[in-house]
Amino acid sequence: MKMFILLSFLHLLIAFSSCNARITTPNQLLPPPVRDNQGEILTSDSRYFMLPGAGGGGVTRDLGNGTEANSNFVCPFQVVQSRKDLDPGMPVFLKPRNNQVKKITESTSLNIKFYLNPTFACADNLVWMVEGFPGTQSPFFLSTNGVEGDPLQMTSWFQIKKFNDHPTDYSYKVVFCPWGESFCNDIGIEVVDRQRRLALTLSPNNTFRFLFVKDTSDRMSII
Repeated sequence: MKMFILLSFLHLLIAFSSCNARITTPNQLLPPPVRDNQGEILTSDSRYFMLPGAGGGGVTRDLGNGTEANSNFVCPFQVVQSRKDLDPGMPVFLKPRNNQVKKITESTSLNIKFYLNPTFACADNLVWMVEGFPGTQSPFFLSTNGVEGDPLQMTSWFQIKKFNDHPTDYSYKVVFCPWGESFCNDIGIEVVDRQRRLALTLSPNNTFRFLFVKDTSDRMSII
């Protein structure tokens, strides 16, 4: 009888230990953090350049003719990859839907917002969005006509995902998932009038691959 009680107690102890281990072990299904080119986790209060692995400069905003200096121009701007290889582009903030979240993780729904000194043109025209979606006219290009923090503005929400599964390759892509994970499109490059415009793409060969590089310069913030 004592042996039976002892074995029963040991069985319960083992079961409890196993259950407790499952509870305290980090959940492998949690989305991994997004990291910059130095392996540091991205945060919502820091600025980052989006630089391609090879060919062309960083992501920036543009009129479509390579300059912002046009007195007749009316916002919004296009979101483009700079044609100059040594141009880092404009830094961006990544702003999660939950504004209490500081660390950026993969598949987090977020706004992408250019940083710009307020003295420049269209200083309030900085948030990315997918123009013309949903609609029948494609490609769907990205512009800076988005709305920050509004959950109803589905065309202004994006996700960041790893470009591949290599653990030490910190290359990423932007994806657009307006109706959840079952409907996602990568953001790629469409060349229009020599401009490399960011747009939704259906071809994995056209996905824009980039690294996040932290902007460490001393700039005025307009978060």
